[in-house]
Amino acid sequence: MRFGILGPLAVWREDEHQLDLGTPKARVLVAVLLSRAGHPVSEDQLAVALWGDTPPKSATKNVQTYVHRLRRQLGDPARVVRQGAGYLVPVDRDELDAATFEHLADAGRAPEAAAAQFTGLRAVGRLLDARRGATVD
Repeated sequence: MRFGILGPLAVWREDEHQLDLGTPKARVLVAVLLSRAGHPVSEDQLAVALWGDTPPKSATKNVQTYVHRLRRQLGDPARVVRQGAGYLVPVDRDELDAATFEHLADAGRAPEAAAAQFTGLRAVGRLLDARRGATVD
């Protein structure tokens, strides 16, 4: 599975089929979880992201429903993990474009020798190729 947040929000299955992420609120949930990939996001933080400072009384239940639907869409319940009072999406560096971008930026920042500089330039080139457009819209 691949996740894209550098540009239009997108999720692709292994067969390169892009998933329909559903309603605007469902897309916000995905964007918030992916922007904190590998780190838990509390239900309260998700509620604020979805409804602002005045979430409905049913916010917790609604968040749980959105997460349940997301797990079904992804086809793998382990892709959205409950941790404490929140959720996290565990991803490998190569699955999330922002993580790949960050890794390549790090590789291209401070090469220590001429050979490493060439590697750094190649990494920056790959970094620019990984960017697909404006950040999450």
